Amino acid sequence: MPLSSLLLIIDTREKDQKRINAITTFFEKHGAIVEKEKLDLCDYHIEGIFRDKDINLGIEAKTLVDFSSSYKDLPHKLLKSFDLYDHVGLFVQTGNYAFTVGDDGLLCTIKNPAVRDGKADILTLPSLENSLGSWANEGIIVRQLQHEAQWPYTMYNVLINLTKEVHSGLQLKDIDDRSVTFNMLVKIPGIGIESANKLIKQFGSLYWMVLSCWEDLESTVGKQKATTLYNFFRSKELIDEASSIRGLPKK
Repeated sequence: MPLSSLLLIIDTREKDQKRINAITTFFEKHGAIVEKEKLDLCDYHIEGIFRDKDINLGIEAKTLVDFSSSYKDLPHKLLKSFDLYDHVGLFVQTGNYAFTVGDDGLLCTIKNPAVRDGKADILTLPSLENSLGSWANEGIIVRQLQHEAQWPYTMYNVLINLTKEVHSGLQLKDIDDRSVTFNMLVKIPGIGIESANKLIKQFGSLYWMVLSCWEDLESTVGKQKATTLYNFFRSKELIDEASSIRGLPKK
């Protein structure tokens, strides 16, 4: 999963060092450039090329404590972020919080360190879910995480989702039979039984093979075969072959 064409910028005001270390280690290990500078909006900015697509993603990071004291003001900031980024994410690190039952239903009581008199911010579970759900409806990428180690992998998952390709006239998810996929692969010039088995073992189905980038294919079957597959997966021949398997007229 090469990230060598990406730049990750971390806001200098971001203070969670465990989270910063986890993200920095992951992105640098896979070839990305990581820098720190002051960001006007969001805590993380990822830009560059990933899976042959332009990426311009801003991510706002919140702990549950931060979220409890700011969730009513967040919509303006998040929607404003679309002025700078093509995609905006809200990642809430919930941790292992505990809920209690109160007069208003299920409550999550969170101590806000900024409140000197000892009062706690009280956030109901429906308020949490409704807020995250409403922002998702506005096109914001919402994720809940429990601990720092999940951050880099969640970021990577978002990048994968942002670069999925849509193939018109073909629902590749319908073709999940491994024998059918195998028979299709071995018909491709240069792809033999061994390569087909490797591809199926690595990706599971034709759907995920087609969504993969060239580098993912190359790490499985080598450069020459990866180029052959990459071109085939974007050709009319694939649509015709898959349509024939599904009993549909060729495009």
